[in-house]
Amino acid sequence: MNRDTADALIGQYFQGWLQQDVALALSTLSLNVRIIECYGPVYDGIDEVRRWFTDWHTGSGKGKVTRWDIFKVMYDETQKIAAVEWDFECISDGNLGSFLGASLVSFDDTKIISIQEYKMEKEQYRPYSH
Repeated sequence: MNRDTADALIGQYFQGWLQQDVALALSTLSLNVRIIECYGPVYDGIDEVRRWFTDWHTGSGKGKVTRWDIFKVMYDETQKIAAVEWDFECISDGNLGSFLGASLVSFDDTKIISIQEYKMEKEQYRPYSH
């Protein structure tokens, strides 16, 4: 997979969440995809991802991604893996939440086959800056 295709798939996956468009998000993923969220949940296969996406947007917590800005994408064409730095914001259970993060995204020849998310605290400080 080349860099342009990888960038397009990543962008479409993020847009699927922003637009609450399950078809768009799922169209980027392999049937046997594995997604690991930064706080622990693991979704194996397109059917589990579909259930998660649908439940997250329509379930009792009724979530909505309000911003998911990509800062940087680093891509290794040999290994078919991208590191994506981002800034995420959502409303879930009526509460606004936001954090910085990164995803390791792996690809086969045409789709995303895995996403591993990592979280970083938004409030940063320099303890030795004095």
